[in-house]
Amino acid sequence: MNQPKQVTADTIEKTLSVEEEANLEKAKEAVDRFHQALMDSKLTGMYKMELHLHEDRSRTRPYGGLLVFTTSGTKLDGEGDEKVYICPDDKCESPLPPASRLFGGRLVCPNCEMVWDEKRVTGEIYFKLPERKWAQVLEKWFLKLSGNADVLVKQHKAQLRDKTFQELAKPSEGVLVNSARNVRGPLVYPLKHIIKDTANGSSLQDRFLAFLRA
Repeated sequence: MNQPKQVTADTIEKTLSVEEEANLEKAKEAVDRFHQALMDSKLTGMYKMELHLHEDRSRTRPYGGLLVFTTSGTKLDGEGDEKVYICPDDKCESPLPPASRLFGGRLVCPNCEMVWDEKRVTGEIYFKLPERKWAQVLEKWFLKLSGNADVLVKQHKAQLRDKTFQELAKPSEGVLVNSARNVRGPLVYPLKHIIKDTANGSSLQDRFLAFLRA
């Protein structure tokens, strides 16, 4: 598959620009309706967003991390999960679930209907951002996943940043990053708790910021 996409703070400013406010507001309204229907549900999210960080991250300076997208298996420990890729079109960036796969190593985007070679898609995005920007990123991609996702933070003693850049320099199908995973148990923000915490009007971005600081 394609190498992880890299995103900086400057890029985040552009992707969260005023031009996208209308679409973002519509997405929030759709998520609110979806969450209202799930208020009493015990189901986990359809997707997972896994944020892989080094354990000595800072609250005062930018730090790197890898955001990984998967389907949600039967348990939050990863059993039964499948990789979810992202549409490469910057104007779309919709999730490409396993059902999007076609014969011949191609995937079709269910939103823009573009067909992509699997070498063009990725399900991992590398960011280096200050803490508040990380909360914006989680909000953006949570909404991109239709507000139907559990969020996990996995902290690593190994230098995930260094391993990520090794992969960017020479594709290795995730072997290096995978070797650094699961050093510490994940911090989990289940969908049902996200719904509960934002039901009274609390900002989704603020809730994600509090989650990152937990």
